[in-house]
Amino acid sequence: MATDQNKATGPNMATENNSDTDQNMDLPMYAIRDVPGKGKGLVATKPIPTGTRILTESPLLTSSIHQLPEVKAAFIDQVNKLPAAEKFAFLDMALIQVDEPDHPYWARFLVNCMEGPEREIRCVYMTASRINHSCVSNAYQDWNGTLNKLTIQAIKDIAEGEEITICYFNKHKDRASRHDSLVTFTCTCSLCSLQGQRLVESDKRLGMASKLYELVTNWTELNPDSALRWLHAIRTCIDMFTKEGVAVFHTGYLYSIAFKALVQVGDAARGKIMLDRHIEANTFLLGRDHPKVEEGWRKLRIFMLGELQAFLFGINTLSFPTQLEGEAFENWLWKDERACRNGPADLSNETIFPRFADLPILPVESPDYYHLSSDGRTYRPRKNWCILAEITRVSTAGGYFWLLVQDR
Repeated sequence: MATDQNKATGPNMATENNSDTDQNMDLPMYAIRDVPGKGKGLVATKPIPTGTRILTESPLLTSSIHQLPEVKAAFIDQVNKLPAAEKFAFLDMALIQVDEPDHPYWARFLVNCMEGPEREIRCVYMTASRINHSCVSNAYQDWNGTLNKLTIQAIKDIAEGEEITICYFNKHKDRASRHDSLVTFTCTCSLCSLQGQRLVESDKRLGMASKLYELVTNWTELNPDSALRWLHAIRTCIDMFTKEGVAVFHTGYLYSIAFKALVQVGDAARGKIMLDRHIEANTFLLGRDHPKVEEGWRKLRIFMLGELQAFLFGINTLSFPTQLEGEAFENWLWKDERACRNGPADLSNETIFPRFADLPILPVESPDYYHLSSDGRTYRPRKNWCILAEITRVSTAGGYFWLLVQDR
């Protein structure tokens, strides 16, 4: 895979005509060119609109990533059986000292391999393996099981002469964690180039977002009692990823979990919107022909069939607030209780009047009660609350002022 080391093109290697891919295009969208500080990379030869399928490519080499002698031997045998031009192209790819330098073929595979047909299977590609990294990339890569090929999709408008980049990892954490995962080179993208207070804010925001992401994607613990908390945490997670320009990589999966949370509480109207957004996000990121998109449409058909059956029995479960727009609609969608209410309060409603044990402890761990301010540093309450209790002890442990109380 392309890094800061030079990656020259070999004989018969396509540059301007993209003939090393499975595409047949009158005008090429990219060429392999020198990129300052990165060696070789893919550069757009004409404007590429967002949502465009840039590349569809079959693997040059395929292997398990298990560090076993027989796996390495089988891979070396694959390389030796390649036609001369393809073998030259592979040997011309980056070779950086890695943890397993026992054979240059295997070491080169570890540096340049990408997504394959299974989680434990990785592939090297003639063209895609030359695409350089950016944490805020303008393209996205994934294996398409329908096509049995790797696809590269534009997720931003790419100008003529601009480098095409992909993100080498699937988790956006703080800068130090991102650099640790890259190992063989140092990223200098716009997100990694932040300095001073802006870097502190970015690291804090992405650190919290990644923790929330790990929490909500463990949806096996999702149940009707926790669904509302899940929903609020997902919204907070999306908001923070959006502020750092990386939400596009994560929203498809997060919307699918929001759909599961709403199904848990029988909220069909909001659930359908989340499922629609899940399909839309995955279509944008992966293309209409990707199995994940097809699976999303299958879920929607099954879901709508169930709602149609309810409608035939006189139950309309898909009622939407047509008078709400913008932030007001989003607050309704995510079941945000910040909106003012008129009339007497229902003291038995635990959403409005939670149990004592459900009150927040720390802002960072209580997304139902707090949200991160626009400055990325401080937390603001989503709503006001009070409790009636007897103070039994006062403590300043850990630098905080604590009131230990007895619930009355």
